[in-house]
Parts: sequence; C-alpha cells; structure tokens
Amino acid sequence: MKDIREFANYRSFLAACYEAEKAAHKSFLSIKSFAEKIGFSDSSFRMILAGKRNLTTSNIFVIAKVLKLSFSQTEL
Repeated sequence: MKDIREFANYRSFLAACYEAEKAAHKSFLSIKSFAEKIGFSDSSFRMILAGKRNLTTSNIFVIAKVLKLSFSQTEL
C-alpha cells in the first residue's frame, strides 16, 4: 500500500485501502465488511467515498488506529 501522503485526498486513499484489502483476501471482501472494520456503516462509508459526507476528527483517529497509520499521517 502506498503512503497516505501520495494520494490527492483521503477519499482516494480509503478507496485504495478497500481495494488492497479486497485483493489480499482470497474470498471477496465486501465494502460493507470493510466499512464496519474501520468503524462505519456501509451507507456512511459510501457517502464519504462519494464526497457527500466528510470525516470528523474522531473518525480520522479511529481509521488511523485500525489502518495502523502514524500520527504524522493523520495531520489535518
């Protein structure tokens, strides 16, 4: 997985994370199960990816913990 700073925005980073997780698992990983893994409902995650909803500061830290991002990678 590329470094988060190599992405234009967090939406493209999250989409790439989902695709990487899906590719890494032999069985199909649904967007719903990935969303739940990082603390979102399926619909909320889809809205974030579509640009209809933004992440909150607390969302960022939850995602960072799950995806094992460093503090510097979560700077706003």
